Amino acid sequence: MRYESLKKLYYLDRASYEQEYQSRIHGVSSTVLDFNIGDSPAFYVSTEEMSRLIYQILSLDKKVSQTRSLLPTQAIQQYYHRSMIEEVFQTLDIEKVYSTRKEIADTYRERKEDKLLGMITKYGALFRTENIPLKTCADVRALYDEICLPEVARESADNAPDGQYFRKNPVNVYTKTDQIIHSGLFPESKIIDAMERALRFLQDDAVDMLKRIAAFHYMLGYIHPFYDGNGRLARFISSYLLSRELDTLIGVRLSYTINMGKNQYYRMFKETNDPKNRGDLTPFILGFLEILLTSYTNLYEALQGKEHALRTYTGIIDQRFKDKKQAAIAFLLMQVSLFGAEGLTLKEIVEHSDVGYPTVDKFLKAEGCQTMVYCKKDGKRKLYSLNLSWLDQQMAETEKPSLPAPM
Repeated sequence: MRYESLKKLYYLDRASYEQEYQSRIHGVSSTVLDFNIGDSPAFYVSTEEMSRLIYQILSLDKKVSQTRSLLPTQAIQQYYHRSMIEEVFQTLDIEKVYSTRKEIADTYRERKEDKLLGMITKYGALFRTENIPLKTCADVRALYDEICLPEVARESADNAPDGQYFRKNPVNVYTKTDQIIHSGLFPESKIIDAMERALRFLQDDAVDMLKRIAAFHYMLGYIHPFYDGNGRLARFISSYLLSRELDTLIGVRLSYTINMGKNQYYRMFKETNDPKNRGDLTPFILGFLEILLTSYTNLYEALQGKEHALRTYTGIIDQRFKDKKQAAIAFLLMQVSLFGAEGLTLKEIVEHSDVGYPTVDKFLKAEGCQTMVYCKKDGKRKLYSLNLSWLDQQMAETEKPSLPAPM
């Protein structure tokens, strides 16, 4: 039976509404947080549905890890790089901050000074399991300054934080028709107090980590500590925490899934904020876990498909290239095409294939190579990858039935 929000029950059966609220908040499966939503203490109910979602997520996490173990290191790195670019693009797109995938890729690769460099670098660091402190208000502010402030300040200097850690003045969230749908906490003393409470809950090892991540994601959005960039910050923190708790690849899948169901994501916040919901975080946690399950399902299916293609293409390469060095180059370029977002330079091919420069250069300039290898010019650089259609053609020719010998 699906867990209904208290707001919905208020309109469906007002007579039993209060009784249901008391039953939920004082139930044996309920956890009351040291945090208020409006005038109500926040709480959640550990339902069977919540347990089922967590079980499914953890089961998929094991399957993803098993599939990853079958993939070469370069394939995983290429896939993370590609997913990271998409994740940054999607988290910016949610808040109508416009950038292109190429701009994001160029900034990450060249580490050039850019308004998005901090955010892009931080997402890239998730793969290296970098430790990010999240215990104090100062920690939250330091992270915000790195990943959000440059872009926020570029858009409007007035939106830069002006308080001790956060903002001094009130801020509202509006609909497209300029109706207020949420007011962030105010004054800053309330913001600091609420943030400290939220951070303490995040560190509470007695609570399942996935529940903590989901609840903290909401609490940060509810507090709304900054004038702008709160959503980006919340999504990054959730991605970071997920990448520490689960497979690192899930850290660069969250915003993509959220953006695909953006309206539902915003409804989750709106419903939980409503005074009639009386601080019940259960529907939000369930919704967040469903988003995570969708992310994991899509990730697992994508990796399975690519792992199958990798095995198939590897067999074709082994048949086509008897020279081990040529096979190593082709195998590397195939991984780039199958898992990556862009090609490799000649220097990178030499580095990752452990084949000398003269051999790689000769391979790329060999007669007929143009049909087998893509070469894309990007400024002064030449980026190489394998033509998967060429591999498919080789496979089709291999599978042609032989004709009977003439009588």
